[in-house]
Amino acid sequence: MADFVTYRGPGARAGVVSLVRQAVRGAVADRPDIAEQALLPGAVALLGKIQQAFIAKSRGGTDECGIKWDALKRETIARRPIGPGDLAAIGVKGTKIPANRTRGLLTPAQDKRWRSIFASRLAHFRAAGVGEAEARERAAKIAWAVLKAEGAKTKIGVLGSRAVDIGRDTGVLLRSLTPGVGAPETVRRVEPGRITVGSNVPYAKHFHARRHLWPTGDPATLPDSWNRAVGGAVARGLLAAVAHAMEAGRV
Repeated sequence: MADFVTYRGPGARAGVVSLVRQAVRGAVADRPDIAEQALLPGAVALLGKIQQAFIAKSRGGTDECGIKWDALKRETIARRPIGPGDLAAIGVKGTKIPANRTRGLLTPAQDKRWRSIFASRLAHFRAAGVGEAEARERAAKIAWAVLKAEGAKTKIGVLGSRAVDIGRDTGVLLRSLTPGVGAPETVRRVEPGRITVGSNVPYAKHFHARRHLWPTGDPATLPDSWNRAVGGAVARGLLAAVAHAMEAGRV
């Protein structure tokens, strides 16, 4: 679960209750539901800003809060699903690594040579008294170095430099921050004077700790553009909630 962001900016403070009371001359003093209806559009607006910021940062940009995410490691990018054209660099058609390439992208002949070099170096290190784990690691590094020098392709070399969006390999986290109805993992709570939004995706908290979804701090300091968007949505929601209550004769 991510650390939730709570909005207490212009238009969402506890003063919104007094605004409602003034608008209907005190008739809703005991009607917190109207205040909650007024705040709901603000929650939607805040989620919209968070989602827009997510998309900007996932593509390597900087959001309106001044946050920019660390780039993905090449190893991480290489593990992402393979799309059309990703394997064209090694002359492979389709979107799957051929079954006969048992070690990354090595051809059967290259894999045979890799195993030969690895076995030779492993025997050498064992004879020299090197521990098994270290011996295997060093032998593998030598085998890969030789094969790459001879032109062999590796998954990291071929797939690790692709342009991929950060945090969107499955799309689950981004969907949980969708405005409106959102996904089951979406957190969207409104109370008099407070809007709380976030994500209940299990790994959201860990993701947020490494790559911030919104500014940190309690309360978070949001940029003016976010405050204006949320405050404006709350003001419109306030007018709509009061008008609806008056038309229904409930105030």
